[in-house]
Amino acid sequence: MIFISNIDINNSKGGWDGLGSKFYELLKLRYSNLNLLENVNPTPIWFEKFFSVFLRKFLKKRGDYFFYSNRILKNVSNIFQDIS
Repeated sequence: MIFISNIDINNSKGGWDGLGSKFYELLKLRYSNLNLLENVNPTPIWFEKFFSVFLRKFLKKRGDYFFYSNRILKNVSNIFQDIS
């Protein structure tokens, strides 16, 4: 099992960082085979970000959360494949 984080888990400062760090600690207690993949922060694809802003600001529709788009998740998968 792999815990993927966009922050440095060992140097969390609180807030979302602290929450991610605590989740990792709790999961590590339960699953001894938990591996950590940290500092994974691929850059968003500009068009997906622009499209989300366009939907929200101009069309008053719900934006698309581009951070978890298929392309971003594929990039994270590629990062993992490169290190394993």
